[in-house]
Amino acid sequence: MKKTSCRKSPWRFPFLVLAIIGFFLIVLLLFSFVPISTEVASIAIIGGADGPTAILMTGFSFLEWLIPLLLVLGGLTGFYLLGHIRCK
Repeated sequence: MKKTSCRKSPWRFPFLVLAIIGFFLIVLLLFSFVPISTEVASIAIIGGADGPTAILMTGFSFLEWLIPLLLVLGGLTGFYLLGHIRCK
């Protein structure tokens, strides 16, 4: 019995690139100190000479995180599924 070689889909790598872009967007959102969205209702800086400074923001929006999360999950899912396509 001769085993035929099967090439994996070339679409795997664009999906992997989407996942990497989504990961870097999540990292940027985590480490950014400037509010990205214009939906932030208010920013308050509380502090002084007697204690630590606290920066409070209200109006968190889940939509800022939705696109990077979908990029990561969709990219990794596409990369995995296209890597496991069976030969005919």
